[in-house]
Amino acid sequence: KQAHLLAKELSERAGDTTRAIGALWGLICMSVVRSELQRTCVLSERLLELTRDHLQVPFQLAGHMELAGAAFGAGDLALADQEFAIADALYDPAQHAQHVARSSFDQGVMLRSWWAHLCWHRGDNEHAVALSNDALALSRSFGHPLTRAIALAYAAILHQFRRDTAACAELSAETIALCNEHGLSYYRTWGQITAAWSEDLDDSALTIAESIRGLLAARARRGLPYFHGVLAEVHLRRGESVAAGLAIDAGLEMGRPSG
Repeated sequence: KQAHLLAKELSERAGDTTRAIGALWGLICMSVVRSELQRTCVLSERLLELTRDHLQVPFQLAGHMELAGAAFGAGDLALADQEFAIADALYDPAQHAQHVARSSFDQGVMLRSWWAHLCWHRGDNEHAVALSNDALALSRSFGHPLTRAIALAYAAILHQFRRDTAACAELSAETIALCNEHGLSYYRTWGQITAAWSEDLDDSALTIAESIRGLLAARARRGLPYFHGVLAEVHLRRGESVAAGLAIDAGLEMGRPSG
């Protein structure tokens, strides 16, 4: 974080907008993973200001996508849908190489994967599945490991929402295999959690609890309330109502600081 802050300060002082934008994007990525919704909004608005007079479409897309994600997290689904739509209108799959060069993954795949979750929460299952399938198809056509891992992990969660155990299990297994192959520990953890939910094995609760502890150790708080909800459901299947209640309490507690 300090490195990104210093890079942003030095770049702005030197009038180097291109490098300032890159440093700002690094700060946004950190605030998103840590579920700092207010900070994400402030940084994303600044990113859009800096890119307004420059041909930095991937970063403009990113700014609107992160505003959408923060609004989604805060429960403003209408604003989130609006911002996702603006971001999607800026997306051109032909700019995939530019997205990867600037962000390490394809922004269009990320936004459609994330937008699919919003659509499901708004009750539009058909649109949610269509967006997720489109993101998966794009990610496979690009052949970029991190982009594909994002699409797979988000798709697995979508099908967990939908209670489609078979689809969730298949996508989770593919996520884990891909992440193991390329050393992508963050999304491997997501895949392990959804796999544990879909398989309902004796050690499912332990697998999820260990995954949650790993994310906490890495200070990656994004998704933790949801993951605690998944853990609670697994405990309930096993008749462990006290453990389920503790998981829910922990998830609620983790959600409060972010708003």
